[in-house]
Order: sequence, then C-alpha cells, then structure tokens
Amino acid sequence: MKIGKRRIVLGNAQHVGGRREQQDYMAIVPVGGDGDSVDGVWLIVADGMGGHEGGASASVVAVDSFSKKVKGLTEISSASIKAAIEAANDAVIDWAQDSDGGTTIVVLYLSEHHYWFGSVGDSRIFLRRHGVLHRLNHDHNLGAQLDRLVAEGKLDPQEANADGPERRYLTSYLGKQSGLLVEVEGPREWQAGDSFILASDGLSDALSNDEIANIGFQVTTDVTYAEALVNATVRKQRPGQDNVTAVTVNALGDVGAASGRKVKVTQWLLKPVPLVLFAVAALLIAGAVYLTFVRDGREPAVSYTNLRAHETPEHLVCRLRLEKKKLPTDQSRPIVRPDNPRSSKKNREYRN
Repeated sequence: MKIGKRRIVLGNAQHVGGRREQQDYMAIVPVGGDGDSVDGVWLIVADGMGGHEGGASASVVAVDSFSKKVKGLTEISSASIKAAIEAANDAVIDWAQDSDGGTTIVVLYLSEHHYWFGSVGDSRIFLRRHGVLHRLNHDHNLGAQLDRLVAEGKLDPQEANADGPERRYLTSYLGKQSGLLVEVEGPREWQAGDSFILASDGLSDALSNDEIANIGFQVTTDVTYAEALVNATVRKQRPGQDNVTAVTVNALGDVGAASGRKVKVTQWLLKPVPLVLFAVAALLIAGAVYLTFVRDGREPAVSYTNLRAHETPEHLVCRLRLEKKKLPTDQSRPIVRPDNPRSSKKNREYRN
C-alpha cells in the first residue's frame, strides 16, 4: 500500500491466549485515495475489560463507532481525534446501560508525512526507529498514578506497592461515565524505516521492550511484524495468558526515491562538461582496446625500415606474420610469381 508516494506494509494478528473468548478487537481503516494509494490510514486496537460482562462487545462497539466518526473527518487534528474517542465512549456507555462493559482503545493515524495517536486505558503504542523501541503513550491505571506521585516526592516508593494487583486497575477507559482521560498527540513526522506497533496488554506484558524491538529484525516478506510479535508471545506459553492483539505498520519510504536519483544522474550527463569528459574517456578506452587486441594480438607491427633487398611491403607483412609463429625461415619465405609480384593469397605458393 502507498500513502501518497510513500510505501507502507500493514500487519495484524490475534490469539485468544489462555482465555475462553477473544475480547480484543482491531481495525485498519484506509482514508481517501484510489486503488493502491490512499491519503492516510487509521490503525485501531481495543481491549475489552477482562472479567466484565460484555467486554468483547464493548471493544467492537468502540472500534466501530470510532471508525465511522473518523471516516467523515475533513481535517485531522488532535482535537478531532479526541472528539472521535469521546464519541466512542458515549457509544459504549449507551450500549452498556444494561451491562458492565468497558474497553481500552489506542489509535494511530498515518498520513504521507505525519502521524497522530490517541489512547485511553493501558493498551500500548510503540514507535520502533533505528532498531530502538520508544513508548508513545502512557498507561491510565492506578500503578501509573502511584509512580507519578513517587516521582513528585509525594509518596514513598514502598507505599506504591509495586507488586500489588491493584496497580492494574484502570483509571480511564471507554464506558466511564465521568472523568474520562484521553491522551492525544500529533502531528509528528515519521521517517522511512519507522515501524509502529499497537498492542493489547496481553502482548506488552509477555514481551519486553527489547524483545519487541529485536523481533523487528526477523520480519520477512512472508511474516508481518504483527504476526511475528503474536507468535513470539504464544511460544512463551505463559499460564493464564491474556488475549493477544497487534496491529503494525512498517514505513518503507518514498516510491520515487530510486527513480528520482536516476533522473538526476541522466540530467548531469547531458551537461556540456560531462559530455566532453565522457567523449575523451571513450576515445582513451577505444585506443587501449586497439593496442591490446588489434595491434598486438591480430596484426604484427610493420616498419618499412626492416625491408630486405628486393622485398616488397607485402612480403614484409607476410614474413613478419610467419616469424611471429616462429616457423623456420627456409620454409616460410613466400614465392611470388614474377609476372604478378602483388598477387593475392590464392596465387601464393610455398616450398615443400
């Protein structure tokens, strides 16, 4: 796929893990353009809250609502992305009036030169650049709040209870009636060679940042980055493995980069000075080829000062050819009929 003139490779993969049902949901939504080239593309991942009734449906409602909202956007901005996420929250609330459903959501929009992202909850967005993984968003859970208080000196590290399960309690999620926290950033420029990963916590809990970055080196034309990440998570066979979801995009660069360089080289060659240099070089090469293969290899050199008595130039050439083959002189001297000293090869006779 191309975004404008820049090539990208999309990937997505899921696994149910050790759970009874898949509560993650994802989508890739191209925007505008025609054929293989689009104006931009949305990547979306939602993780239905495990343990809550209707978690699987909540993630579907959130992704569908967000997708419909952003398809109608005429301009991409942080404000429009935040509004689309808030609309998805309203849709989940309306759906969950008779149930206890909720979901996280992470979104990424990629245009020809820039990207934006938004998130609610604890699903992750990563940027892999030059082989190094960078976390783009922040968790909305109790653990993140406690760590922030520790960093500000307002809480003792031991009181943050680093190993407590309550640290995973979400402080913001879609379906929350009030106090929704939405993180949105952009626009930022992306580079050729960048990779973006959107993942549920089932993947980010199983794989370290270094593992996620190194798996990027194993991507082939047959296995996308998303598939490689999910496969690596499943191979660990962790007890109670959560649902695993990954959506990835690998940015390959400008489609016209290589052809553009060729055009520049051609234009340079057509300038006057390069043309003269090229002609001189061609003459020198031709002269070297003549001296190597024609003069020395095929025809002996002729110096008319080497003419013997009563020897014509034609005799001299013939003699030099034979001498080069090191034939005995008494068997190699040609006899030309007296009546035709410049006769052709047909009329030459040699002594037996």
